[in-house]
Amino acid sequence: MSDAPALTLERITKSFPGVKALSDVSFSVDRGEIRALVGENGAGKSTLIKILSGAYVADAGRIELFGEEIAHPTPAGMIARGVAVIYQELAQAPHLTVAENIFLGRLPRRGMRIDWAAASARTREVMSKLGFDINPTDRVQDLSVAKRQMVEIAKALVRDARVIVLDEPSAVLAPAEIDQLFDIVRHLARENGVAFLYISHRIGEVFVLSDTVTVLRDGRTVHNGKSSDLDAQALIRLMVGREMGDIYPHRTPRLGEIVLETKSLSDRALLRDASITLRKGEIVGLFGLSGAGRSELLKTLFGAVSRGGGGVQLFGASADVRSPREGIAKGLGLLPVFRRAKLTP
Repeated sequence: MSDAPALTLERITKSFPGVKALSDVSFSVDRGEIRALVGENGAGKSTLIKILSGAYVADAGRIELFGEEIAHPTPAGMIARGVAVIYQELAQAPHLTVAENIFLGRLPRRGMRIDWAAASARTREVMSKLGFDINPTDRVQDLSVAKRQMVEIAKALVRDARVIVLDEPSAVLAPAEIDQLFDIVRHLARENGVAFLYISHRIGEVFVLSDTVTVLRDGRTVHNGKSSDLDAQALIRLMVGREMGDIYPHRTPRLGEIVLETKSLSDRALLRDASITLRKGEIVGLFGLSGAGRSELLKTLFGAVSRGGGGVQLFGASADVRSPREGIAKGLGLLPVFRRAKLTP
């Protein structure tokens, strides 16, 4: 077997009208290596992984997979060569089952018929390796965010992916789910030799998970090295190009009148007796494990879930919000876990 790195990017350059997004970006990822790719918004991370996936064509530079130069990368060609990119906005068919999503476009066949038994069996096998008990016949739209990400990782494994890019997978996960994801990534890297490129804005994750780190700034590579050779302050300095003072300077909030209050709010399923108070200028955090009712509370307030009981006071007046349209009209806004989700009551 060749000793060449799993992935080599050499002098990758890409320009758009009026903007040079990438300039001579170079690094490599070995088999079994977890490399973090970090940088501020606009540093070029998204453009780079789109070039790696074949979605964009680089203006200059070389891509090698296991020592073989890929002259004309295409999305289908990179998937066939073992590259999988799992974006934060998951590319799934939510109305289809877990098995259908994992084998999308390549369902196993027995003669002229789809072999559903084989698809289900293989799905169970891969999910078992990942430590998740997910029914192959469950619809993806009914799964939690963590399980939906596992479906994407399972899809990559079924396609024999040897280089996996994870684009901010922890952004919408609870701490316990992040720990489970990290355990899976470490296992696949150490036991299966999968090379990972891990993109995150969470500085702490770089040191917890990655072996090495590449820092992009203004479309250029400003650092390649071991994660253990840096600390958080040094990493931030590389990202922004200057010394930083207090990342979270102390502020004394000036709170105004109550703008939102719920009393014993409940939906028709999970949520019950939820009471919160929010004042002008205040930030209230909602914490809880997956399934604790955080999303249900917000959706009920916004009118995306029918209220089962309790009351809501909005700007000092009783508010009976029955739909997202009414919520917007009353001055409410909601960013759901799935940003592209259609919200209906």
